[in-house]
Amino acid sequence: APIVYNVVIKQAGVEVLPTYFFVPVTEFDATKAAGTITASYIKSDDVTVTAQSNVAWCTPSIGTGKVTLTLTANTGADRQAIVTITGKTAKGVPTVEKVVVRQAGVKFAFDVPFAQYVFPAEGFGGPYIDIPVAITGALNVEISDDVPWMDTQYILTAEKNIGINSMDENTTGEARTGVITIKCETQEGEWVSKYITVTQSPANNVLDVYSGEIVALAAGSTIELPVYSNLTSVSAASSGADWCTAAVASGKLTLTVAENNTGVARTAYVTVKATPASGAPVQKVIAVYQPAKEATLDVIPEVSFESAADSKTLPVTTNGKFEVFTPETWITISNKTATGFDLGVTANSTTSREGKVYVYLPNEYGNRVVKAITVKQD
Repeated sequence: APIVYNVVIKQAGVEVLPTYFFVPVTEFDATKAAGTITASYIKSDDVTVTAQSNVAWCTPSIGTGKVTLTLTANTGADRQAIVTITGKTAKGVPTVEKVVVRQAGVKFAFDVPFAQYVFPAEGFGGPYIDIPVAITGALNVEISDDVPWMDTQYILTAEKNIGINSMDENTTGEARTGVITIKCETQEGEWVSKYITVTQSPANNVLDVYSGEIVALAAGSTIELPVYSNLTSVSAASSGADWCTAAVASGKLTLTVAENNTGVARTAYVTVKATPASGAPVQKVIAVYQPAKEATLDVIPEVSFESAADSKTLPVTTNGKFEVFTPETWITISNKTATGFDLGVTANSTTSREGKVYVYLPNEYGNRVVKAITVKQD
């Protein structure tokens, strides 16, 4: 009988590696400015990558090992994009990663630096004055007025000003007042209104300038107010407050207020005076109130003594006038100056002891500021 042999032949093949694809970081935060974000990915050689954004302001482009997301500048509210990055082989099931991009928007701000204006009785043909306003991040702006004797330019200029083009002559013999209303729509759809009061003087010999209280910035500021008088001699002076100076020129009162580092609020009184050739002058008084910069107070938190009686000079850093107090009878306070004080202890013949000294700014500086110093004695 024949003898049969089974021969097994084995041939080596190409090693099949596993397919993989993933995006390590899938959430990004961006500023409102235009720019790019890089979303890296890791994949096997047989994977093809594609990317698609759900919004037009975030555009993806595929690179080696990364997807570059190009963002346009955001001039509106905070917004979010979702970019779908897909890794797929010729035969396999696609792997999908979702990348979230959050871009900050423009924060809403709305301010009218000065809201009261006084104009002369004779009116003008303009353009005479621009009223400054500060608006950012508003969805819509509406401007209106109830002043039939004034022509107002309702479109904001590039410098964010409202232009008054012309004003009729006031022949009524009495001052008259109107209101300009500015309304801004916030990112949340709420409307915020601010008002500008416009007063026109009567046709007689008067000094027209705002009289009342003005609030200056703690960091210092320059404030300009329109002044009108049919008298040629108009001057202004501050009542002994060297931090607030006043000058009148070209129909304008300029108040220059220095930075307030005293730690306390302060008020200066400015007198604007128009002097005729004969008779009593006409004058008005303006109160300039300036809050203090935020009070600061720094001390050494702990000081130690040996058992013998002793004293040390402790520094105090503040922009106000501090006070010192201790409830301990064995601790003494002396020689207080604007920059520190002497802290003393009596001799200690018993066990080691510990007490507190409190350095504080009084309530006149706004919120009461208190710092504690721990005193230890062997």
